[in-house]
Amino acid sequence: MPNTDYMEGQHSLHELAHNAIISNPYFFGQKITVDVRGEDVILRGCVNTYYQKQLAQETVLEIDHVHSVQNEIEVNSVWNRSHGIHQQPKSKLYAVNSVPSWSF
Repeated sequence: MPNTDYMEGQHSLHELAHNAIISNPYFFGQKITVDVRGEDVILRGCVNTYYQKQLAQETVLEIDHVHSVQNEIEVNSVWNRSHGIHQQPKSKLYAVNSVPSWSF
């Protein structure tokens, strides 16, 4: 997908980012909102897969003049479970100098 040029006075960065998301068929029926602060784009909403979350971010990063993307999109885990998609277990973080207890 080619970069979309940001032209002062013709299209705002918000319009370009929003149009890039809604014109992509992978996001049909998904709830994604776009917020722009300067050249930084914030994505919020909910999608069905982690692939869609990553694709939304990459789609917006292709737009000229986008400095960064803060991806706050959530993945609908209920949809994943009903379609047989299992998420990777989250890794456990331990405090410094702590030792996890092990059961055998």
